[in-house]
Amino acid sequence: MANTQKGWINKDIFQFLVPHLTMKIFLYLEIIKSIIPGVTRPLKCPVCIKPTNLTKWKKLLGEYNKAIATFEMKITQACHVTCPKCHEMHSTLPPLSMAKPHEIFKMNSQLCTLCCQYCRHRRSVNHITNMFLIHFLIRRVALYLRWRREDPFICTLCCGANFCFSCKTSGHHIGEPCQAFEELEDIAQCPNCKLHVVKGDGCDIIFCFCGRMGKRKIGIWF
Repeated sequence: MANTQKGWINKDIFQFLVPHLTMKIFLYLEIIKSIIPGVTRPLKCPVCIKPTNLTKWKKLLGEYNKAIATFEMKITQACHVTCPKCHEMHSTLPPLSMAKPHEIFKMNSQLCTLCCQYCRHRRSVNHITNMFLIHFLIRRVALYLRWRREDPFICTLCCGANFCFSCKTSGHHIGEPCQAFEELEDIAQCPNCKLHVVKGDGCDIIFCFCGRMGKRKIGIWF
């Protein structure tokens, strides 16, 4: 944050600006609370209107961290499913690793060894991905959702029940399409954010929360 040449706000400058920007930041964070749960979108700086790294903001915002916590909670709801065993809603996002940076550097040699073993088909990819997790929540959620598009079959973290993340049904229907969405003609999947949008009353035009627009019946998106 101290590198002003790259555009980051110096900590001392930030502390000086806070009294002057308090109301603006407060109003901006109030708008954040109205963000639709389950829609992954970046949080923009209230001053320069550019996407910000929440990890950096948390160190400086103090009392406003509560609003950011609300924002993060809504983001993670994109990964929530209702377990078919306990019938409770839980997150499927892997828990955040608490490893400190200096501990991560000590694991570099171990990671290189695992990568070599993986390339020789002696280790599975899980041995590598289980070592590190991204601390930036929005990126973690976005990458997780991208992973689930390619591999929708999961086991719930609470009960270990087989579940399809795509169509939200119990079991792994390997080799069969997700019938749940195909049978509902009023649902279309956005090609940009992959969110399933339900068509309301009126014409055939569908507007997604990410800004994309399309026609449901013919499957064209603009």
